[in-house]
Amino acid sequence: MVQRPAFLRGVSKWTMCLFILAALLFVIGVCLFCFSWLVRYEIEKVVQDGIYDTIIVDSKDASGYQSWEDNYDHDHPLLYEQFFLYNLTNLAEIHAGTNTKIKVKQMGPYTYVAKKLKIDVEFMDHGNKVGYGMWNTFYFRPDLSCAGCTQEDVIHNINPAYLAAVSQAGGELEIIPAIAGPMIKANVFDFLWGTWVPDVIAEWRPPILKDAMNRAVAGSSIDTFYSTWANATNKNTGVWQALTISYKHNPSGISLESAQALFDGATPYSLLARDTESTRTWRRVQLGDATAQKQIGTSFGVSTDQVTMIANWLTAQFDPFLVHPNLTKSFDVETVEDLAYLQWGEGVVTGGVSVQTLYPEMNFTQAPELAGWYNTSMLHDRYVSLSYRTSKLLLGGPEGLFNAMSLADLIKSVESLDWYKIKTVWGLSEYEDMLAVTGYFADFAYVYSRAKLNEIVESGNGMFVNRTVYQWVMNVTDPLIALLQPENSQTALIVNETTIEFARKKNMYYVSLTGKDNVNKIGQYISWKNVTEVDIYGAPVKVTGVNDAGQFEPFLGDGTKLHAWDDNYIRDLELVPVKDVTIKGVKARRYEISNSTWDINPTYSQYIQGYVNMTGYEHGSPVFLTNPHMYLSDDKYFNKIEGVVRNRTMDTVIIDIEPNSGTVIHYYEGLQINVYLDPRFANMLTVYNGQLQYDYMVPVMIAMEFSELGNKDADKVKDQLYYGIKMESTMFWVFLGVGLGLVVLSVPACGGFVWKYRRDRSRVEGYSAVDHQVIQ
Repeated sequence: MVQRPAFLRGVSKWTMCLFILAALLFVIGVCLFCFSWLVRYEIEKVVQDGIYDTIIVDSKDASGYQSWEDNYDHDHPLLYEQFFLYNLTNLAEIHAGTNTKIKVKQMGPYTYVAKKLKIDVEFMDHGNKVGYGMWNTFYFRPDLSCAGCTQEDVIHNINPAYLAAVSQAGGELEIIPAIAGPMIKANVFDFLWGTWVPDVIAEWRPPILKDAMNRAVAGSSIDTFYSTWANATNKNTGVWQALTISYKHNPSGISLESAQALFDGATPYSLLARDTESTRTWRRVQLGDATAQKQIGTSFGVSTDQVTMIANWLTAQFDPFLVHPNLTKSFDVETVEDLAYLQWGEGVVTGGVSVQTLYPEMNFTQAPELAGWYNTSMLHDRYVSLSYRTSKLLLGGPEGLFNAMSLADLIKSVESLDWYKIKTVWGLSEYEDMLAVTGYFADFAYVYSRAKLNEIVESGNGMFVNRTVYQWVMNVTDPLIALLQPENSQTALIVNETTIEFARKKNMYYVSLTGKDNVNKIGQYISWKNVTEVDIYGAPVKVTGVNDAGQFEPFLGDGTKLHAWDDNYIRDLELVPVKDVTIKGVKARRYEISNSTWDINPTYSQYIQGYVNMTGYEHGSPVFLTNPHMYLSDDKYFNKIEGVVRNRTMDTVIIDIEPNSGTVIHYYEGLQINVYLDPRFANMLTVYNGQLQYDYMVPVMIAMEFSELGNKDADKVKDQLYYGIKMESTMFWVFLGVGLGLVVLSVPACGGFVWKYRRDRSRVEGYSAVDHQVIQ
């Protein structure tokens, strides 16, 4: 018989069961307590992985790629752009300088739906970075705009582009020489390239064609030549190269009689006729002139389609293969277009006869060639001649005088006697040549530039303009900027990019982090519009902050501040949390732009409270951004305006972010564009705007952008994200509660065991509470 250990002698089975129960309750309770934390971790990881899978776009196969790429499709909430434009109501007083206030009437809203498509997407660094361009298109929504409002509503206001032109040139008067180069290019060289060079080609063509025809006929018959020329469709080589009009096409079907007439040099308008009227008619045919085509068709009994085939043959085959090489070799130039530079600098192509004489219909007031202009002047007794290479460098080179402002740079170099620059940049090695060039441009600036500037201002495209809403917001080419900076001539606020090619021409590329390696850096810019820093303030400013894709780092803390790079303010903006809100049943944290954004800040050349200085970005135009209706800005300028009413509700930026995913679910951003009548412009606006009063902020428009989580997306958040979070919380507290409950229950069970144990042992002979001897 096995004896119990001494400490268990006399202990009943019920006491032992009570011990086992207490132990089980405690052990199971502790296990469940520990398991609750494991469950919480695992469910948190599942929720976290689900969020990461949705927000991290590191390849085109990522689940969130399509909605990231295109905000307009895939059940994405619509993005709206809304505009309020200010119409100046006392423009006559402002222009006359008799105003005490700027009086405006707010027009709008004019509402558009914005489609923003990322193009040319490229993932880099194993998916940790992504580069892309943007294609932005907009669709007018009259149903969401003011009653009776259309895009054709006309708004009168100040023209920021005009002030940019004045700033760049140094004054209204200085614009005249600034646009001299572009005006000479438009009035002289566009004519030389578009009319005169094609006429020279047409004049040289007949003898070259006659020679080619004779070589092709040798050893054959003339009728065979006509038939082959008109109808052969196979590729020809040797003497027949470039002598078949039907190559790559069906036979033209031109009759033998018509072909004979077309190659009869004595017949007016034939291909071999050398009179001016005939050669110029063929030039117009090649340009698609319907009257000239009809003239040829009637003269030779050929159809319009047959005339077109002949014209295409001349343009695409005969001229490039035979006429162009003959011309370039004869005049020692690289291309036929260089003939224009040669004629301008030396006049030798026409034997010294100016195109002013050859083309009286152009109404040139004087010889447009430099050589012709200078050498016919009674002020000079030295013949000036510039080679075509010098002329090409001088006019069309990297700093050529066709570019606006280059003439002013040349004049400054002359004034500073910088002969090295004059020679290396513009190719002028002789003082007389430099004198001729500057005199020519000064003379033609007076003739062309002054008239052009008058025309621009008088047509309503000067400092104050009348433009439609669509022009102000979406699409307008400013005629003055088109001369000064052709690449920046589109001066609308947003610009509706109607084709993907149009979007690509802007050459704006962005690179940002995807968050794959570090989710807390998701969406942060590496480069913005091809640059890593902007140089529009007093010193370069590094591009930092999150892009505008509506995604911030996930799992935001209560007091977490955020930073976003703003495309309008061209800087990193600090976003501060203000309160928690609920949007369609989804909890969100509301952020606003920090009020410090509007403080005076020399880093951003910001010296007026509440006004963000964008002068550097706007090419010298004194454009300043504020909150809508100048909220939180210096009252000095607000009090000088009549017609602007502040509204706290709509005058601040609101961004509501779902804190677990970091996704923006609702936002409302607005800004106001103002133009400062800077007193520094008083000495520059002296020709057309000499009576203006200064130190006013002229409000131009309010631009707003807003979007909100759709019902479907809200349900998705509640059904998936919130379900996971709720399950995590529920499972954790269930296991934690049960575990703690069992541990608590184990306490009285343990107490009961101790009580019964002592009682059972007290019945054993010789045992007492203090007697620990083993009983034999």
